Amino acid sequence: MDSVGFYVLAPKVQIEQGLFSEQLKKESIQAKVRQRVEAYEGKRDAWFEGAFQPLMEVIEIAEISWESVIEDIREADPKFGADLGEFYEDCLRFNGPFFDKV
Repeated sequence: MDSVGFYVLAPKVQIEQGLFSEQLKKESIQAKVRQRVEAYEGKRDAWFEGAFQPLMEVIEIAEISWESVIEDIREADPKFGADLGEFYEDCLRFNGPFFDKV
């Protein structure tokens, strides 16, 4: 592989509120995976050291807003981008109470 990444797609407001920032820190991900590996009582230690740790050295981890994805789609395909944008706005409207709580 030339590159590898892990991306969270989320509403811009959630990204701006830092809803995912702690969980997406490499240290946090490594700690969670290490905890899972420890449950295997040594059976996955070689995988953790030989595959997972090297992956964490090169992986790109980022948050991407749905708004920016939709804007990129609008530039490539205005009709589809507009339709997707309308659908997204409906999603935000109908899930409004969820966004008010974050």
